[in-house]
Amino acid sequence: MKDQSKLDSERKKASSHLAFIKKFIKKNELPSSFLSTAWQYYLPLSLNLLQWSQEKKTQQKKSFVLGINGAQGTGKSTLADLLKELLQEYGLNVITLSIDDFYLTKKERDELADSIHPLLKTRGVPGTHDLQLAKQILDSLTALPDDEKISNIQIPRFNKAIDDRFPDGDDLPDQFIDVIILEGWCIGAEPQAIEHLEKHVNELEQLEDPEGHWRHYINEQLTEDYQALFSKLDYLAMLKAPNFERIHLWRSQQEERLLKQQTDPSASSQIMNSSQLKRFIMHYERLTRWMLEDMPQKSDLTFYLNENHGIDTQSYKESNWPPYISKSKLIVVTDLDASLLDENYSWAAANQSLEQLSKVSFPVIFNSSKTLVEMIPLAEQIQQQFKTPPTPIVAENGGIIAYPDHENYKISVSSIDLKSILELAHNLRQKHNYKFTGFSDMTAEEISSATGLKPQSANLAKQRNSTEPILWYDSFENFTEFKASLEDHGVRVIRGGQFIHLMGQADKADALESLRSHYIKTQTSDHWLVVALGDSPNDQTMLNKADIGALIPNKKHAAFEISAPHTIKCTESGPTAWQQAIKELFLSLYGIQF
Repeated sequence: MKDQSKLDSERKKASSHLAFIKKFIKKNELPSSFLSTAWQYYLPLSLNLLQWSQEKKTQQKKSFVLGINGAQGTGKSTLADLLKELLQEYGLNVITLSIDDFYLTKKERDELADSIHPLLKTRGVPGTHDLQLAKQILDSLTALPDDEKISNIQIPRFNKAIDDRFPDGDDLPDQFIDVIILEGWCIGAEPQAIEHLEKHVNELEQLEDPEGHWRHYINEQLTEDYQALFSKLDYLAMLKAPNFERIHLWRSQQEERLLKQQTDPSASSQIMNSSQLKRFIMHYERLTRWMLEDMPQKSDLTFYLNENHGIDTQSYKESNWPPYISKSKLIVVTDLDASLLDENYSWAAANQSLEQLSKVSFPVIFNSSKTLVEMIPLAEQIQQQFKTPPTPIVAENGGIIAYPDHENYKISVSSIDLKSILELAHNLRQKHNYKFTGFSDMTAEEISSATGLKPQSANLAKQRNSTEPILWYDSFENFTEFKASLEDHGVRVIRGGQFIHLMGQADKADALESLRSHYIKTQTSDHWLVVALGDSPNDQTMLNKADIGALIPNKKHAAFEISAPHTIKCTESGPTAWQQAIKELFLSLYGIQF
């Protein structure tokens, strides 16, 4: 049986992952839209790498080698950096390499240009890399610490501003490397069929390689030595640009950023202007167009980029390393009264959000003080309206969790039974003459009058199993004594929006944690982020325990603060605020606006 303990541990830390990505965006001055890309696509890949690397280390005692292919400007370096930092956060040793760092020196390319073809003076195409050094370094990095390493070589680093290597490289690390990330524009590329080389693809080939010697040389290099390097990859991910024209634009933007970063005037003078860049990119055009056509069928994972640098979709190819985590998803846990429901018990103002949640199959779970028999019909109405499958229901402030079981529910009671709570409360009332009325004292008509519920619904509200809502008519001093006496016997006293709730130790927050564990255990291919929405002090512990807490204003009680790792403070109220919070989440985490 495969050991998934590290992966299982990380699956409980979705809020930490979200916070980490936000810090990464701020540190690297990335656009806010990168959050949805990283959350939806790159985070699951990092979790898969965590598991795959552990398996390879156990089975083969070798590092896991990830290749990232992407044309210029697609963001492969950013992806590599994020994966490295996430994996380090998981406790792994990681190193990133770029095929660009293995460019031959300027002197070596000059010699190649004199002996083979003048166009080989320009860095980048197959044939302009030191593959022997690249293979030596990969072999050394993948070895265990006790294995023999090549001690007199360094990892080279290339300075694009001066078109040559830095004088000094990086020493090889002493410790075992769990994951090696090798990124580059032609990583994993395969050669073209010979007949495809006959016709030129641009002005550069037409005028400076009319006989095709340069492009044939590149293809030959790709056929032999480069395939030997790429065979060392365990997994290949591709960032697929929408077209070559978009790549040209992105590369020009990249050059502009490089110019802004330079403080050395001599280095700045080496950065290309638009005409130089156009010529430079022509060197890459043939192979780039070929990879856009060929590689999505060859790579293990392909991210399909849109024109705004976001990702529209992804596709997996069957491989030796099937994904454990496919998607990052939300569990929406919500209070009902004055949150999802307005004063008329309508959710219509939140219809757009409920519809969008249904489209992406994110579960919406009710967590309310209401009874189970009240909530089941309500849940069924919403499920029928939005064509969603049944989800768990949390009733009576966490005292009961009902899990869908075929056409019924499997009930989990996690609280002191109601009979014991009533006996304690009524004995205290009789002994001290406390003035309060509970649902157990009231008729359905009285409950209807106090709550606004219809008589039939009020009758359902009386059918309680683990909690007792009360209306307190006595002094605050007496309430403090009453509360302390109940708590001495293990009964919690929680103030809600209208009623005070007497209940066992389990509460809405405990139920939320049970739901999180349930989905992690039963929906194993998803990474779950728990969102909670509520309006009253009775919801405070639930909101604090969630990964994202959305506080909905309610003028009927004093404002309070929440301490969830990530928070949303709504400006509206009721289902209008509920919709506002869900819209904000979809825009920031999924790039979806509705």
